Amino acid sequence: MDVRKMMQQVQNMQDQMVNQQKNFSRQVFTQSSANQLIKVQATGNKMILSIDIDPMLFDDADHEMIEDLLMDTINALMAQIDAEMEKVLGQFKNQLPF
Repeated sequence: MDVRKMMQQVQNMQDQMVNQQKNFSRQVFTQSSANQLIKVQATGNKMILSIDIDPMLFDDADHEMIEDLLMDTINALMAQIDAEMEKVLGQFKNQLPF
């Protein structure tokens, strides 16, 4: 097999993977609790878009503040996980043969 042809195929595959990752990151996922009292929406890149908590779960009228705090905390956790994953997997980048 021609090396240039093989490298072009690898490049095409890489481009396809990048496009798939971009499309996936824009996709919105929704999950509800079993009792439907909590609903969370996130993008494919794990960023929380919204958290809806049924007010009946609170005695306090300030449930919006709790939703915002929960969303910020989850997003910070996701960022921490991503950073650690990059650190762990980053060691392999220099080991690729090409």
